Amino acid sequence: MEQECILVAKYPERYFSVNQYDNLDNMDAHYETTGKEIWEQTGGAVTHFVMAGSTGGTIMGVGKFLKERKPDVRIILSDPAKSRLAGLWQQQSDSSKGEAALQTVQELIKSQGGGVKIEGAGKEALTRIMMEGGVLPVVDAAIAVDDFDAFDECRSVAAKSGILIGGSAGLNVAAAKIVAEQCAKQPPREGGVRIVTMLCDHGIKYMSKIYNDDWMAKNDTRRK
Repeated sequence: MEQECILVAKYPERYFSVNQYDNLDNMDAHYETTGKEIWEQTGGAVTHFVMAGSTGGTIMGVGKFLKERKPDVRIILSDPAKSRLAGLWQQQSDSSKGEAALQTVQELIKSQGGGVKIEGAGKEALTRIMMEGGVLPVVDAAIAVDDFDAFDECRSVAAKSGILIGGSAGLNVAAAKIVAEQCAKQPPREGGVRIVTMLCDHGIKYMSKIYNDDWMAKNDTRRK
């Protein structure tokens, strides 16, 4: 984003900024296409949609589409443990729990050092898209996942299925599994449970990180 702004400022006749964090066309595109695709491919049977937030376009657009057609569908924000998004969302319904969640984030950053290592997921502040109509108003729950739990999930998916995914996709899979575990402990629901998430990031960009044993061992904050 910073590089994009530099290019726009220096060469305004050659570049323009799509401003993906504030441009509501981002959200609308997922409302009109991704949400519709999920609804059609599941035959309306989707019960949960699990998605990370970066710009907020996917979770907001898909969430809006699904909620309009099935109000009881659950929209789950998958959030890196050092991201503030889950806490900022929770503040809206329970200020004390939200503050506690944000304090936990600060303590993690202080004890482990650094911020979110998952690229393309989590934020320190809300984007314009996330504040459309409230603060992530389509979200029903948030799940915090350690960066390296997400990276382990990436490696597991690659080993088991041959699908090479990036960190934000691993985050989504890890959170979706937690949702599945929660559902398994609840009374059976009529029609069953259909949890949908997205593998939104390719792992080819992370061969020297997520898929590098030495990097993982050296940087794994769970060891601290």
